[in-house]
Amino acid sequence: MKKAFIIAWISATTWIVPATNIDSLLNLYSNTKGAQKTEILIQLSEAYVEDSASLALSFAQEAMQSINHIKETKFYATALDALINALIETERYDTALVCIEELIDLHKNKNDEAFILATLKKAQCFRSLKKSEQAFEVYDGLLSASSNFGNKKLAQKIYDQYINASFKLSNFGKTNDLILEKLSIDSTLNDSSGLGEDYNNLSTIRRKQGIYPEAIMYNRKALEIFGKINDLPGLASTYSSLGGIYYYTDDYEQAIRHFIKAAEIFEKLKDIKILPGVYNNMGSVFNELKNYPKALEYYKKALTLYKKQNNRFAEAIVTGNLGLVLVGMGYYDQAENYFNKSLLLQKALENIEGILHSYSNLGGLNLKKGNFEESEKNYQIALQMAVEGGYVYEQLNISKEMVDLLEAKGEFKEALQLMKQYQTLKDTLQNQESRDQLNEMQAQLDLKDHQVQIELLNKENEIATEKFKRQQVISFGVILIAGLLLILVVIVFLALRFNRKAKIKLEHQNTEISRQNTIIQIKNKQFTDSIAYAGRVQKALFSPLSNLEEFLEGFFITSKPQNLVSGDFFWYKIVGQKLFLALADCTGHGVPGAFMSILGNTLLNEVIEDNCRKTPNQILDELRDKIKTSLHQKNMQGNTDGMDVSLCIISKEEKLIHFAGAYNPLFRWRKGIITEFKADKMPVSISMKELPFTMQVIPIEAGDLFYLSTDGYFDQFGGPYFEKITRKNFKELAVNHGRLPLKEQAEKFSNFFEAWKNNNEQTDDMTVVGFQII
Repeated sequence: MKKAFIIAWISATTWIVPATNIDSLLNLYSNTKGAQKTEILIQLSEAYVEDSASLALSFAQEAMQSINHIKETKFYATALDALINALIETERYDTALVCIEELIDLHKNKNDEAFILATLKKAQCFRSLKKSEQAFEVYDGLLSASSNFGNKKLAQKIYDQYINASFKLSNFGKTNDLILEKLSIDSTLNDSSGLGEDYNNLSTIRRKQGIYPEAIMYNRKALEIFGKINDLPGLASTYSSLGGIYYYTDDYEQAIRHFIKAAEIFEKLKDIKILPGVYNNMGSVFNELKNYPKALEYYKKALTLYKKQNNRFAEAIVTGNLGLVLVGMGYYDQAENYFNKSLLLQKALENIEGILHSYSNLGGLNLKKGNFEESEKNYQIALQMAVEGGYVYEQLNISKEMVDLLEAKGEFKEALQLMKQYQTLKDTLQNQESRDQLNEMQAQLDLKDHQVQIELLNKENEIATEKFKRQQVISFGVILIAGLLLILVVIVFLALRFNRKAKIKLEHQNTEISRQNTIIQIKNKQFTDSIAYAGRVQKALFSPLSNLEEFLEGFFITSKPQNLVSGDFFWYKIVGQKLFLALADCTGHGVPGAFMSILGNTLLNEVIEDNCRKTPNQILDELRDKIKTSLHQKNMQGNTDGMDVSLCIISKEEKLIHFAGAYNPLFRWRKGIITEFKADKMPVSISMKELPFTMQVIPIEAGDLFYLSTDGYFDQFGGPYFEKITRKNFKELAVNHGRLPLKEQAEKFSNFFEAWKNNNEQTDDMTVVGFQII
């Protein structure tokens, strides 16, 4: 099975920005003028830049206008910097570059901190404009001059951005070199957090290269550092990184354990920037375990947060992962849409690893669908990118899947050859892992042996000193131990005595609990038996279905109560050459609904007498009056119980159906086309809108099929996204299966309902009726 994409990130040194009281700034903004107002505008732009970039831009632009108006140059560079930040956040990179060049010119001293930060923003704009080479030239220029910097914190910031840019382009060799250079700076500064992040970043590179033992080693170093300084964000990132390694080595128990640790810390810290990455990774583990509902739950959490952050890089990854879940669930068309959407996003971002994963996903999907030619094209593109990028794990996976493709095509000779290449690559990876593991174990043993030798030398020096002291304390110790033993004997005696009493009391309590449980079980069985008996009585009151076979060409009823008894009921009566047929959904379900159904059945028998000449709308009007009278309904503040009804009067001689409905419609299938005859939007009971019911006359042709359904079918929650079935899906089912015999259609409707509901609770009573007249 194809593995979902795990999100890994390159950590960077945290730069703390002081919080600003926006309310007080807005108050000052309304009551100040001149240079002070300009300063307030700049502070407002900086305060809003992350949460509302467009508002930040308007404040920065107003600050620039204010400076030009009052001829105040004191705040010009600060205002220009605020304007640049807002332009970058609103993705106006070309305009930002023009402003950055002006800001750089203002800082003549090339070692000036403001100059460095402005130049870094220039590189950031080049990256966003997909001009990676120009961005790298800027970084290289800054690093070559870094030896002149007195401020190594600035050098850290340059390395952070350069490492991140190189990693996103999958240039792992370059990224590794940059991390090692930054590690040297962090070591000089004694920056523990920076060192921990460096080791985590090295771990991420090793995992991408498939060197898992080294990856784990670097993570363990990071854990040790972050643990000593109680750096919770660092610990969480490290747990997540370890979870990713265990995921790729198929140790899902360890993977989920580490991801949960990371999630708990990020949730506690309310770190919504990194938390969705952990959610994605947890979704990937559940996908591997084929727990698709859980996988969807965590992927959706991740996608929602990433969309709020406008993080298209991560959004592309999660979108592809959702496609893999849908493949596992058998929804191939929906999966293909997600894969194509992910591919477009990855191409726009120029994310090499993401693009090759998208092609690999499409290759696997086309293989499942039997599109072998398209599958081979997808796999070839993905494999070439994996080889060129040095993605060993991906090469291994794609090669294995291409073996399956060749076997499916019947090209067994080519499949065997590729299998040999796959096995060679796998053996190479495993041998490398084995060597690394042995080296690591040997290093740990050497270190342990060295520590043991030091400890032995220290103990030899301590033995002589402590020998005399021991002899002195032995006598005192014997006396003390004897006294303690005596006290212990007394305590044990008292404890045993107390335990005997507690045990007798506990046995009495358990006996009483057991007796009460037995009483509850008996009463529960009596209650359940009573409801089941009520259900049998309910069914006995309704008309037997056998007489329908003489009037109709065919019919089916599929029904599932939410509880033992139902609030839905099917009623019919043959009067002369006409069939009066109704499907009703009473207020409530279970016992209350069942009582209403018995009332409805009784009143229908009263309204439709043996020589009835009433139209269906007249019947519903009269039925509504009787229900209001029976339930003493006088206004909307009191009892409003009633029912939704579909009522048909069928005349085979006239080849007509006279239909009236209260909320519930009638559906007709004719030659593959479904038509819905809508009902009046009011119940058969007291209501705010109480108008006479209307009637529709529907011609019948040979082969026409008709369907009635209560809303318990349409409103059932479930499916891949926990949504309602809806009338749209009901009608699609009727269209797709309308040519089948009616008994088989009943199974299709019932099976679809159960599959959609899955393990979710049933929403309401459900009944579907289908019939053919001629």
